[in-house]
Amino acid sequence: MEEIRQRILYLRDVIGLSFYQIEEQTGISRKRAAKIYRGSSTNDMRKRFSLLDKYDPLISNWFNEYPSLRALQVYKWLCERGVKVSYPLVVKYTKEL
Repeated sequence: MEEIRQRILYLRDVIGLSFYQIEEQTGISRKRAAKIYRGSSTNDMRKRFSLLDKYDPLISNWFNEYPSLRALQVYKWLCERGVKVSYPLVVKYTKEL
């Protein structure tokens, strides 16, 4: 990531390219290049709120009890408890666990 930032800084400050030209040179979108140039990175961005965040202790507990738990099982257990959530969201959320 630091190599990319250094390249963007070089292209912008030394060569004087616009972010559109940097996009052509690097393949990184102009908006992302601008964020990297300003010092922001994807790691600095705040994590988006998920509907399942408030159920994280429950879901984590299930994974501690049953390490081979599948997302479909978590989805069914949540539905049994009245949680209205989509299956793809459960898959995405449990991928980290």
